[in-house]
Amino acid sequence: MGENKHIDELDAFTKKYVKEIKIDKTPTNFTSSVMDSIIAEKSSNALKSSALISKKAWFFIAASLVTVLFISFKNNKENAISFSKFDFSFLEKFQALNLFENISISKTVFYSVFFFGCMLLCQLVFLKKYFEKQLH
Repeated sequence: MGENKHIDELDAFTKKYVKEIKIDKTPTNFTSSVMDSIIAEKSSNALKSSALISKKAWFFIAASLVTVLFISFKNNKENAISFSKFDFSFLEKFQALNLFENISISKTVFYSVFFFGCMLLCQLVFLKKYFEKQLH
């Protein structure tokens, strides 16, 4: 009951002071002035589109791709790394390597996962830099 009395007192107090408040009239050109200020703000803060990856980065990516393709299709085997020169006989002692002995992955799946991983890493690096620039 005490809570209701307190609420009624607050309600009466609020009604009394709301009646005393004068109603302000807005100017006749209020809407147009607000819209003008919004248009001015939009035009001043318009986002300028810029490339996410710069021209230098695209040149580096293209040069890297051309280099990789050139090296991979080159038939000169003298420059290729030969793993037969290295002695890997000590690896036979480890039994953990035999876990993957029965798993076979096609070359297509291997290359697609590899290139997907490379592209994902590139995107993460470039997007991280992009968002760091946006925050500062």
